[in-house]
Amino acid sequence: MIYNKLVDSEWYFSSVFENSLEYIYYLLMKYIHESDTPVGAWSLREKLLQHGIECGTATIGRYLKTLDGREYTVGCGNQGRRLTPKGTIYLRKIEKALEQAELQTTLSTATQINEYKDLIELLYVRKVLETETAAAAAKYATEEELNRLQDALEAHERCVAQNQDPTETALNFHQTVADISHNKYLQALIKLLIFQESEIEYAIESLVSRELGHKYIVEHRDIVAAILKHEPKRAAELMSEHVRTIYSDVYESIRDDKNLKMR
Repeated sequence: MIYNKLVDSEWYFSSVFENSLEYIYYLLMKYIHESDTPVGAWSLREKLLQHGIECGTATIGRYLKTLDGREYTVGCGNQGRRLTPKGTIYLRKIEKALEQAELQTTLSTATQINEYKDLIELLYVRKVLETETAAAAAKYATEEELNRLQDALEAHERCVAQNQDPTETALNFHQTVADISHNKYLQALIKLLIFQESEIEYAIESLVSRELGHKYIVEHRDIVAAILKHEPKRAAELMSEHVRTIYSDVYESIRDDKNLKMR
C-alpha cells in the first residue's frame, strides 16, 4: 500500500498533507475504513505504533473528536468509530492525491539523467511527444498564443545572432509549443523532460547542439510557419524531423568525442 512507502519520507507533508497531524488523521480514518466493525482508541493506538507514532488513547480520543467535528467519523456508543459518507469521500480524495504524488515521484526518478546515453533516450521520447504538441498547437493555438510562440522564436534568434549559448532559449521555444498545444498532459511531460535535459546539457562542457544554433533556427522558423498557417500535419512532420536531427547530432557528437567532459 502507498502509505507504507510514506513512513520514512518527507515529501508527503508538503505534497499532500499540510502538517504531520493531518497525516495522523489520514491514518486513523484509513484504519477505521478498513475495519468491518467500529474501531476504538486502543486498536488505533496499536496501528499508529506500526508507523512509529506514539499516541496515548486520550490523545487519540481528542483526534477522533476533531474528526467527528469535521463530520468524517461518527461514534457508535462505546464500540468505537466508523466513517461517515463524507469521511469516505474525503479519504478517497486523499488516496488519489497520494497516488498522484507517488506517480510524479516515480516519473521524476525514472527521468533522472545520469549518463550520456540517457540524453539520447530522452531526445527519442521528445521526438515522439513533440510531434503531437506541434500538431496540436497548429490546430488549437489562439492568436495570443501564436504571438507568444513568435516571441520565443525571436528570443532564440537574438541569442544565436549574439553568439550566446542558445540552449535555454531553444528549449524555451519547444516548451512554448507544448504550452500552446492545449494538452496539459503533453505540456507537463515536455516540461519535465526539458528540465532534465537542461541539467545534463549544462553539465557538458562541449555539446554539438550549442554550435548548431543557426541550423536549428531555420528549422524553428519552418515549424512556426506551419503552426501559424494551422497546418498540423506539416507542423508535426517538421517537428519530428527537427528533433530527429538534434538526436542524430548529439548521438554522433557523444559517440565520436572520446574526450567529452562534464563541468
